[in-house]
Amino acid sequence: MQYVEMIVKETLRMHPPACFYLRKAGVDTPLVSSDLVVPARATVLISPRTVHMDPKLYPDPHVFDPERFSPENSAKRHPFAFIPFAMGMRACPGRKFAMLSLKAVISKIIWNFRILPDETYEPELLWGLSMATSNGMRIKLLKR
Repeated sequence: MQYVEMIVKETLRMHPPACFYLRKAGVDTPLVSSDLVVPARATVLISPRTVHMDPKLYPDPHVFDPERFSPENSAKRHPFAFIPFAMGMRACPGRKFAMLSLKAVISKIIWNFRILPDETYEPELLWGLSMATSNGMRIKLLKR
């Protein structure tokens, strides 16, 4: 199950469910990465995909590599470097349930089927409050 979780996290890193989060700064907040200061009451847009594709955080960010989320590799990264469900006090309250549900469903599918790509399918991404496709998702399942 640990490896299934690593696969789910890498998938969420590459394809986070939310396109952005909006937050309002409560106080003047200096940014760690620069000399800039976010002024109090400023609205900040946070893009999980931009964070997740930063090569300083994730080398070769366009390569699917579940090992990024091994316990050893995860311990080397700041916890806010992975934000598919946001972080802090405004994080998605269902994130633990979502992770447990994903692992249970994926494990059941993998136990009973081989999963193959549909070579003829090309997803058409829609950008909005959450990421989706206009033409669904297609895979092939072969009974084991």
